[in-house]
Amino acid sequence: MTKNKGGSIMCKFCNYSDGNVADEDIINKRIRIGEIPDALSMEIYVNEDYDGKPYLIGNLFIPCVGESILETSTEIKYCPMCGRKL
Repeated sequence: MTKNKGGSIMCKFCNYSDGNVADEDIINKRIRIGEIPDALSMEIYVNEDYDGKPYLIGNLFIPCVGESILETSTEIKYCPMCGRKL
């Protein structure tokens, strides 16, 4: 746990500032398809979008190419892991 500029305690999942990605992903998994062990990778993390509001961001991509297949973001008010108001 760390403290942000305002003195609020933040967990490793919602510790972000100035558009930087949080210290740790909530989910970071490799997905096996048939004989290919690392066919896809999935990440879910908390970050600020361009407008400065906190978002839960999900990304599904091909690791060997680094190409994103699907990216989604949902505005959130609380950290999904520690419940802190963002």
